[in-house]
Amino acid sequence: MKAEIIVSGSELLLGQSIDTNGPWIAQKLSEIGIDCHFKSTVGDNLNNMASTFAKAFDRADIILCTGGLGPTQDDITREALSKALDIPLVYDESLAEVIREKFRKRNREMSENNLRQAYYPEGADILEAFPGTAPGIHLQVDGKHIFLMPGVPSEMKVMMNDDVIPYLTELLPKVERIYTKTLKCWGKGESDIAGILADINDELDLLPNPKLSFLASGIEGIQVRFSAKTETEAEA
Repeated sequence: MKAEIIVSGSELLLGQSIDTNGPWIAQKLSEIGIDCHFKSTVGDNLNNMASTFAKAFDRADIILCTGGLGPTQDDITREALSKALDIPLVYDESLAEVIREKFRKRNREMSENNLRQAYYPEGADILEAFPGTAPGIHLQVDGKHIFLMPGVPSEMKVMMNDDVIPYLTELLPKVERIYTKTLKCWGKGESDIAGILADINDELDLLPNPKLSFLASGIEGIQVRFSAKTETEAEA
């Protein structure tokens, strides 16, 4: 199964914040053997977000998006997904009451704009893990799975660990993981190392496992990484 990660928020494109959600999600996916082929970062623009969702829907089986589920006007992830897939948003009064109760328990006054979070695409489910005031959303369309989660890392991680990863694990015919062995090389440049290993790399290109990749990392030298997707580390 192919996965795609979408991270939303104009602050990420302005350099005002650094994305930590995307790499963390990618690591969690690799632990259960799901390949992440694309990761997109998109600002708070309805048309751009809708276009990003449409492209992801065409090329991935699983889409995981973080950010844009809050109560403010720039939280437009729900609307963007609705536009991309031409699915109307519906208002859930029972969900609205859950959100109200969260504010009551915290002895906080709730402004009405928080009820924006009680809308979700028709046919979607709300994730059971609900640590904040923004609910996570799971939508299944044409055999594909879309998960919307808050951009707050602590909230997103709870949803991933408690709901998303167990759900995806059940979808897989067998649970495989991606294991990686890294060799660090000094004294030669990246192109030289690649030349030495060219014949091996050509052979591995014809096989499903393992795969070879290179990373120049300054003081860490040239990293040569062998990765294999298998059920056990011993097999890898």
